[in-house]
Amino acid sequence: MNFRPGLSLLIILSFLMIPVFGEDLTKIYGSIPKNGINQVTLDNSANDKEAVVVFKEMNWPIPFAVYLAPHQTGVLKLPSESYQVYYTLGRGWNVAEKRFHSEPEYYMMTGVFNPAETGLIHEEKLRPARVVDDTWDPDAYVPSTYGEKIDYAEWKWAESTIPLYQNTGSPDTRVPVDESDFPLS
Repeated sequence: MNFRPGLSLLIILSFLMIPVFGEDLTKIYGSIPKNGINQVTLDNSANDKEAVVVFKEMNWPIPFAVYLAPHQTGVLKLPSESYQVYYTLGRGWNVAEKRFHSEPEYYMMTGVFNPAETGLIHEEKLRPARVVDDTWDPDAYVPSTYGEKIDYAEWKWAESTIPLYQNTGSPDTRVPVDESDFPLS
């Protein structure tokens, strides 16, 4: 008979626990886009150090940054914009100083990163949509295809991975930078 209060309590507890178990990435600076369609995996799985990844959108002065624990990966949904990507590795991230306490390393990814143009690109065609031509006259309409054309809507998105370590056997896509050149310093 006391099924409803128990169910309500279970639902409330699950909402409290979902953020704890479901988020690998933690926002530490800026405003992370919420409306992106491109899936970007940040891979820190081969590092014993913590990582902070900074995305600086081209022609926009305010970057955003996310934190990854050692040996973790995280997924972001990013819009199709162009970014310069920086990251730092170290131990003991200090939020107030925006730097690691010990063993900091600073890197910049070579080239401009556009999440819609890298990795596995998905081009999906949605069902056909009938579009009425500008010259269509509803009074003169005879049941046929007069005045109509079929337009297949397309949707394009991509999945990519940013490794935060040197890939063995592949060219290095990162360049060491000085702490003063890091966007959060």
